[in-house]
Amino acid sequence: MFGGSGDLAGRWSEIGAGVGYAWRGGVVRGGAVPHFALAQDVDGRLRTLLTMSTVALLMLAAGVVAGNLALPQNPAGWLGSAC
Repeated sequence: MFGGSGDLAGRWSEIGAGVGYAWRGGVVRGGAVPHFALAQDVDGRLRTLLTMSTVALLMLAAGVVAGNLALPQNPAGWLGSAC
């Protein structure tokens, strides 16, 4: 965790964003569990469509707010987007 020098602040600047994303992901997942329990009567295909649509809209909104929306700049990026 501390690397070779024992500098927590330096290490946190490297991993802080990832830790934040993981923490928010856990919170969102925890909030989604009751939703899935309430949606048991909905057909699985429709539930999947609604869940993935919600995720796509949230990620699009986050990209707009952050100002970080961009198309891939090389063929490998397009291939990754397609898969």
